[in-house]
Amino acid sequence: LRQLMPPEALLARMGGDEFVVYLEQVADRQVASRLAEQLLAQCQGQLLLEECSVRIGMSIGVALWSGGSLAYETVLDSADRAMYRAKQRGKLKYEVIELAP
Repeated sequence: LRQLMPPEALLARMGGDEFVVYLEQVADRQVASRLAEQLLAQCQGQLLLEECSVRIGMSIGVALWSGGSLAYETVLDSADRAMYRAKQRGKLKYEVIELAP
């Protein structure tokens, strides 16, 4: 994640296999979609991990908002719902939700 995200991105592991990426200046659907597609593209092949070939899957939920502040829980819940919609569509998908302040 760190290699693909801009240096100003805040990255956090929420637990298990769930991670959050926070980008303060990205409120544009095209920019968010491009970042999600870059992450998914990295999952297309196999990685060598401790001499074993592994494949990593990923589903991405994106919550976009601008023009005001929203509660952390609201944004995280929206991104989580978007991620589950992406999972329903199949492997290596992303879903974007745009929130109103």
